[in-house]
Amino acid sequence: MAESTFVENPQKGSKPKRVSPIKMIVINDLKSNAITDIIKKQVDKSVELITDDSTSYPNLKKHVKSHNATVEKILFDTHYITLGSYCFQ
Repeated sequence: MAESTFVENPQKGSKPKRVSPIKMIVINDLKSNAITDIIKKQVDKSVELITDDSTSYPNLKKHVKSHNATVEKILFDTHYITLGSYCFQ
């Protein structure tokens, strides 16, 4: 999990957000119930959650302010790869 905050007056060419503490949790089970339980225990209900578009996240929006799923694709050596990320604002 990465927690991001908006930067006041970012430098020209810089991103308007900054990521501060990186939080890692080992998850042995990637099923929806396991992930939802972790979000309920570890994440404040006031966050805006941005994740990849995994089918393991159908219930997250019930436990946070908002949940937006997105898929980022980048061209890597003539193949597109999908990047998954977890951001809390």
